[in-house]
Amino acid sequence: MIKRGFDFTFSLLALILLSPLLLFVSFISFFVLGKPVFFKQKRIGKNGNEFNILKFRTMSEDECLSEVERLSPWGSFLRKTSIDELPELFNILKGEMSLVGPRPLLVEYLKFYTAKENARHSVLPGLTGLAQVQGRNSISWRDKLSYDLEYVQNQSFWLDCKIIFKTILYVLKRQDINSAHGLSMERFDNPLFILGAGGHGKSVLSSCERKGLEVRGFLDDSYKGVQAEKVWGKIGDYQGVRAILGIGNLKLREELVKNHQYQWKTIIDPTALVDKSATIGEGSIIMANAYVGPDTKIGKHVIINNGATVEHDCFIDDFSHIAPAATLCGGVNIGKGCLIGVGSRIIPNCKIASYSIIGGGATVTKNLEDSAVYTGVPAMKTIAHKKKDMKVDKKIDLSMAKPHIDEKDIDGVVEVLKSGHLSLGPKVVEFEEKVRELAQTKHAIAVSSGTAALHLILLAMDIGEGDEVMVPSFTFVSSVSTIFHVGATPVFVDIETETYCLDPKDVERKITPRTKAILGVDIFGHPADWNQICQIAKKHNLYTIDDSCEAIGASIGGRPIGSFADASTFAFYPNKQVTTGEGGIIVTSDDQIAERVSALRNQGRSSMGGWLKHDYLGFNYRMSELSASLGCTQIDKLDTLLEMREKVANLYNEELKDEDGFRLQKIKPGFKMSWFVYVVTLEQGFSRDRVINELEDRGIPARAYFDPIHTQPFIKKRMNVENIDLKNTLDIGSRSIALPFHPFMTKEEVEFVSLNLRYIIKRLREDKKAKDNKMLNIA
Repeated sequence: MIKRGFDFTFSLLALILLSPLLLFVSFISFFVLGKPVFFKQKRIGKNGNEFNILKFRTMSEDECLSEVERLSPWGSFLRKTSIDELPELFNILKGEMSLVGPRPLLVEYLKFYTAKENARHSVLPGLTGLAQVQGRNSISWRDKLSYDLEYVQNQSFWLDCKIIFKTILYVLKRQDINSAHGLSMERFDNPLFILGAGGHGKSVLSSCERKGLEVRGFLDDSYKGVQAEKVWGKIGDYQGVRAILGIGNLKLREELVKNHQYQWKTIIDPTALVDKSATIGEGSIIMANAYVGPDTKIGKHVIINNGATVEHDCFIDDFSHIAPAATLCGGVNIGKGCLIGVGSRIIPNCKIASYSIIGGGATVTKNLEDSAVYTGVPAMKTIAHKKKDMKVDKKIDLSMAKPHIDEKDIDGVVEVLKSGHLSLGPKVVEFEEKVRELAQTKHAIAVSSGTAALHLILLAMDIGEGDEVMVPSFTFVSSVSTIFHVGATPVFVDIETETYCLDPKDVERKITPRTKAILGVDIFGHPADWNQICQIAKKHNLYTIDDSCEAIGASIGGRPIGSFADASTFAFYPNKQVTTGEGGIIVTSDDQIAERVSALRNQGRSSMGGWLKHDYLGFNYRMSELSASLGCTQIDKLDTLLEMREKVANLYNEELKDEDGFRLQKIKPGFKMSWFVYVVTLEQGFSRDRVINELEDRGIPARAYFDPIHTQPFIKKRMNVENIDLKNTLDIGSRSIALPFHPFMTKEEVEFVSLNLRYIIKRLREDKKAKDNKMLNIA
């Protein structure tokens, strides 16, 4: 209230005192630029709300001209003196802005903010701000946003006064208030992104930073990589912005350029030595300490890696990679998509066929006309087996799942045992706080299992006899059994064919007057479409429950799973991403739900009552200190655990992509998967049981994931399921198989599973074809 009162009073007095100046500037602007005198534009206000900012117009309306050409001398003067921003005092009077705060930016910039940076919109935007008195448009976006967040965290009346005084001082001195020549800074929605957050992406980032380029972040489909904290989204997001490939895989580089439209940036590291007569194609990168000689021609999206030497008159075609310390002597011709290995040498005037690989340390002494792998001194063609055609008969000891337990986990549990405090202690509170921060909710309540968590949520929402709960049948049994435990009726909803999560459209179709909640499941670690589900729930005044027992660490658009629904659950069985042995947790921002489940898990004791006072009919659903201690050390390494699992999933993806006989679960754009299990869905007509049995015979454990719940014997005894329309659930539920999957799986183990699966599918296909031919002959 003090801030608003000060803003209003100051702005009103300023408008009165400056009214002659405003009238004078309006008259001159009308005379110089014509109508309109004022400029209006949609900007981002508090909490992301839009408003129209009011300024003096400084540019002509001819959008065919560049900004430099459109900016008039009069407009440049207004910008340099900040007079163009005086009409924003009217925005302050209306309560759309404040005197001090982060500057309001264009609405189209919203999607480019990180979750952390979005905090700048938690306060009213300002006429001036901390960033304005630290250099305004002369500083980078990174620094500007950093100052904005610093202001939000430390705002006070005295800080506002200091900023206002400093702004007035700088305006009078015409110092650090605007950019050179009165121009605007580079647009926030045309940043530079690196595609790929792995090791090569890190090297590309170093070259960009040495060159003084501000990289906004990385785009990466799934691999979190060494720059995980800077990953903004998937490759394909933000089409049309500037980008540089940070992926070393040459085939993938070519596919990405073919399938995506970016403004491809060429990067030459400042430490590289490139002759002025050399030509470099778009999207190529010359890395640290590389040398490119006179009259050399380098194509598009080529990598000249650290310390590589490319002598005079060479030609390197598109998508090739010259590895570190490789040497190309004069006149060498490299075909498209070649990899020239580390420390290799190519003597003058040799020609290398497209898509060839020269092994590390090899020396090429003649033209290589076949696309192949060459190794040795002199380089000779190497013949390699195609592993996809191999049948693997050897045995490997495989586990279906395996928890990641290290010495820190063990030491933590031992410490609790030695303390003698085994229940209702500090470790449970610590674990709850860690999960609460992860989910970005107000409350987290640890319980004995994910099943217990779902049971308590339903009870806390007063869901019982006569109520219906929408739930998918393609899930683990607890999602449904807990609905029966509270006396309510499950209404089974079909799933999407690509993500296997519940279909919001089918939810909408099946809502009745008895429906009280939607219980969605983040299946196999892929989030359900919670934006749509929550919209439907709001429309029909329903509760939302997120069974995220398989998806801790997943997110949608950067927002963590657990923060969407009215209440959500995570589970910590040993096959989960994080384990407490047995255990679960409820996360919610609803105070009433939190209070109720906290009491119910502890024999109905409320937080206000004594040990022998029971306000509710409760349960012993508490988590022990031992489990919570394990949870604390496990959650501390969640990013590492998810990265390890994702790496194994990517190995499977690489082995099984483009294969006939089965398909893989797809990840929606903008959705971040938390890999729980790895599932393949067989082609129609194949026997899932036969595939599982043959895998088992080869020492490969596999499971049917999932048999639909509505087909289970106990359901059939309780309700009529004959006429339920669940086409996708029945189809996918009859064909899906979970393969061995845990963070310790090696490349050899993944290859072993994949090769055997391919072999089994190939043999089944041949058997099916022979059987079909036999039937045709009989006919």
